[in-house]
Amino acid sequence: MPKVPVEKMVSVEFLHSKISNVTKDAIQSSLIELRANLSQENTEENNKAFIRDFIRDIGFKKQKYTVASKDKYDLAIYNRKGIYVLIETKKINSSEMITEENLNKKAFQESLLYFMREFVNNHNHALTYSIITDGVNWFIFDVNNVFKTLFAEDKKFLADYKAAQIDKSSLDTKTNEFYENIARPQIATVSDKIEYVHFNLSDMFTQKDTIKWNVVNKFYKIMAPVTLMKKRLVRILMN
Repeated sequence: MPKVPVEKMVSVEFLHSKISNVTKDAIQSSLIELRANLSQENTEENNKAFIRDFIRDIGFKKQKYTVASKDKYDLAIYNRKGIYVLIETKKINSSEMITEENLNKKAFQESLLYFMREFVNNHNHALTYSIITDGVNWFIFDVNNVFKTLFAEDKKFLADYKAAQIDKSSLDTKTNEFYENIARPQIATVSDKIEYVHFNLSDMFTQKDTIKWNVVNKFYKIMAPVTLMKKRLVRILMN
């Protein structure tokens, strides 16, 4: 389960670009608000709303992307052209949430199913990233390197998926059966090839509750529309 540096997913030019004071203030305010809202007492729906608002506020609302529940997906980032990013959310300390030690949990299995539905069933080849988060831990996956290469392009897995979820010709047509009998074994097989970037919200604050900008800069740069939408970096407006 190789954790990779942010530099592997964010362009060097963008990563080292200067953040304006206005943007810094907005990021700081959004992070502080997110941390204040997160609680182990929150339901998954409450948590999802706080995560949604945070993502909207760090640039997607300004650039007129919608961040909301879509179809059966917890959250998605999309516009009138289609869905680009799929986001799976969990409540804090959920047993279904992935960890750096174990990606083969329900949150990843769900993310895989939703990617396959969007990519295979809906023929959406514009997907860019998949995010799994409980608001504290953030796992970001490049769908081309992970879900497409390791799953959709695997002939046996694709055939098993189609038999279970499209043709309904296998014994694993129920969602939980797909997770247990099709998704889980394939994830286990390729787990050492699944690349991701991981951030923990607590690492973004000092013991005195001030922002660690060396960490937050990287988190912001990978979560910004420029990266998640895989935009060509012709001009960056950091205001």
